[in-house]
Amino acid sequence: PDSLRAERGLAIAAAAEAYISDVRRLYEDPESAVTDVLSAVRSRYKRIEALDGDVAATESEAVVRALQDLGDYLREGDETALALARGRFDEDS
Repeated sequence: PDSLRAERGLAIAAAAEAYISDVRRLYEDPESAVTDVLSAVRSRYKRIEALDGDVAATESEAVVRALQDLGDYLREGDETALALARGRFDEDS
């Protein structure tokens, strides 16, 4: 519901921060495409935090989906998933 939008945004930002931290710990020297996705997600979750989570559900959901796609790539080597993760924020740039 819209009444929980800010809480959801903040929860997603916190989860994204933890996930990125874990990825950086597991992959000490990730390839540049992975680093690009992590940087894009980081800037998004920082924006969400700055707005106290009060962002459109589509914006916070894009963070979740980008990290899901990145996880698919890291686990399975799925190049399509990496391309999807990289493209999640292109239309907003």
